[in-house]
Amino acid sequence: MKSFDTYKDTKALESLGVSYTEAAIYLSALDLGPASISELAKNAKIERTRAYYHIEQMLSSGLLRTATRGKRILYLPADPKLLKEMQNRSAKKLDSLYPKLEQQFDKESGLLTSEHFRGIEDVLEFYDKMYKLISELRPPENVLYIFGAKYKSVANRHRVFAEFTPPANQLDVITKCILPKSDKSKDPDGNKSDPYIISRYNLPRAELRFIPDKFAYPGAVVIMKDIIAFYDWLNISYSIIKSKNIATTWKMFFSYIWGSLK
Repeated sequence: MKSFDTYKDTKALESLGVSYTEAAIYLSALDLGPASISELAKNAKIERTRAYYHIEQMLSSGLLRTATRGKRILYLPADPKLLKEMQNRSAKKLDSLYPKLEQQFDKESGLLTSEHFRGIEDVLEFYDKMYKLISELRPPENVLYIFGAKYKSVANRHRVFAEFTPPANQLDVITKCILPKSDKSKDPDGNKSDPYIISRYNLPRAELRFIPDKFAYPGAVVIMKDIIAFYDWLNISYSIIKSKNIATTWKMFFSYIWGSLK
């Protein structure tokens, strides 16, 4: 194969799912033009009897086509664009399979992953990330469990918390939030913006329960599916942790406290 680097070019084609022999035959067909089985086998440096089988496979897959000259049947390579189509098909198959692979990996490995956000510059990235995670929730796992912070407490902390445009469409989520009793409004609609993310993300109104002020907390925690997010909005420091076991543990704590506040 004068026009090709036999090792590198066959390896490149193998990455598309073509066998080494078929890659060698295809490159030979490009190198020779219309050729017989004997000519292709010789140029590809493979046995003729072995070439027959692979050429039949390549005719079926479309990598080779035939032309007749008199009584001779000659073989020609398919347009290389077909290789790009094969690559695109493989990529699409992987894209459709990837979520299942990732889900199984997470299930089997149980590895904890975390991201941390600090300072004003990271605030928008954090809230965008959280919105994306919330928007991916589906029933029956579309519940947010929140040890929350009152909207005004957060919005008044820094202008960056008050300067946002909520999404137009409301997400299908259920929100349960525990707030300190001092945050409870006497107005029946006074807590409609609480917790803070209700307003920021245009979420359905939360079901609220109030904890005695002696247990008031200076931060916030959101638990959903296998995610736990920690908000230290006083110091503008946030973390997102992904761990099914830890999320389950926090949900149990939340459920116990929630039940005691009836």
